[in-house]
Amino acid sequence: MFTQGHADFLVEVFEEIARKKARLRGYRIVREPRLMRRFTARFARR
Repeated sequence: MFTQGHADFLVEVFEEIARKKARLRGYRIVREPRLMRRFTARFARR
């Protein structure tokens, strides 16, 4: 179950990503669990 607080947090994260999108190139996944990959993957610069 998601709450309004979860939704607000996601909006804040996506706004931050949008502001930094020019600097967020060249990442690769270095660890990805079988479940919940979108939320718990680990990234490293290429």
